[in-house]
Amino acid sequence: MAYRTDLGKLIPDKKDLIKINPNGRDGEVYRNDKFVIKFVKFSDEAILYMDMEKLRYFRDRIRHEYVGVVDKNMHLNRIDHQILLTPVDVIFLKEHGPFGNLYEAYLTKYVEHMGLGSLTCNEFLVGIEEILEAYKYLASKNLMASERHGGHVIANNGKLYITGFDRTKLIVGAGSHIAPFNESFAKYLAYEIIRWGMLEMMRNEAAKKKDTTWLAKTTPLTDWMNKAKENPSFRYHLQSEVKNYKMMSEYLTDKMDLILKKK
Repeated sequence: MAYRTDLGKLIPDKKDLIKINPNGRDGEVYRNDKFVIKFVKFSDEAILYMDMEKLRYFRDRIRHEYVGVVDKNMHLNRIDHQILLTPVDVIFLKEHGPFGNLYEAYLTKYVEHMGLGSLTCNEFLVGIEEILEAYKYLASKNLMASERHGGHVIANNGKLYITGFDRTKLIVGAGSHIAPFNESFAKYLAYEIIRWGMLEMMRNEAAKKKDTTWLAKTTPLTDWMNKAKENPSFRYHLQSEVKNYKMMSEYLTDKMDLILKKK
C-alpha cells in the first residue's frame, strides 16, 4: 500500500522503503529518497509519544478550523533550526484526516550518518557548542528535552545533527524555567555521543569477527560516561579529552582501549 503525505508526496509501500530501524522503541523507521519516515506506535488508539498537539507545534500547520479549510500554501516550521531534524510532513490516517487527532507517520529530512569518527576533534567541539545553543533554542520554544540517546545524533560532513524528538515535552509558557534543564541535558548528551561513538566502533568490529557477545562488554563505557558527565568544568574537560588528537576516530580508539583495559 502506497501512502500520500499531507503535502502531496507519494511514499511507496513499506516493503519498497529502505529500512533504518523497523523495530524501533518509538516506531518503525524507514528512508525514502531525501526523507526519513517514522511510523508511530499506538496504544488504545492513542499515539504513544509524538502526539498530534506536539507534532502540530513542531510543524505549525496553519489550519482554518472555523470553516473546515486548510490552506496548503501556509505551512510554516515553528521549530526552525539548522541542526534540529524535526518533522516536516505527515501521513494522516485516512479515517481521521488533517483535522483528527491521529496520524500514521511523520517525515523528517534525511541526513546520512557518517559516524562520529569522521569528524575532526575541532568539528566535534564546535558541534557540541551548537547543540548547547540548539537546546537553548528549544527552551525558548517551550520544549523540554527528556531523553539522552547517542543514536539520535548524526555526524555528517563536519557537523552534528539531532533527531528523535518523540519524547520531548511541550510545556507552553515555561521557556525560562526549562532553559537550565535543557543546558544540563545537552552537557550530558555530549558524553553520551562519545559513548555511542565507541559503541558503534565495537559493534562494527564485532560484526567483522562475528562476535555476538560484544554488547556484554560495554558496561565500562557506560560507567565512564556516568562519571565524566558529573565533571563541573564541562568545556575544559571535553577539550582536555580530545586536545591531543586530530580526528575523533583516533580519540575514540585510544579512549575505548584505555577504558576497557582498566576493567
